[in-house]
Amino acid sequence: MRFGNKAFKTFHKKIADVVIEKICEILPEKYKEAAIELSAYLLDSFGSNVRIDYGTGHELAFTIFLYCLQKLEVFG
Repeated sequence: MRFGNKAFKTFHKKIADVVIEKICEILPEKYKEAAIELSAYLLDSFGSNVRIDYGTGHELAFTIFLYCLQKLEVFG
């Protein structure tokens, strides 16, 4: 590991443990099954737990996550 704080791996693991549950809380009932796919976008938006880095690809993952929420009528 060249860069980053090793504690980030712990932080990332804590997010990974609850991300599907938290996404389910905001999705309309008819779209709950989408939480698994959406969780990948949201988790990727926090950065790579392997490389411990962050970049524009991670920002794009968050943008796609928000886009998906819009398409699933979360924002009304």
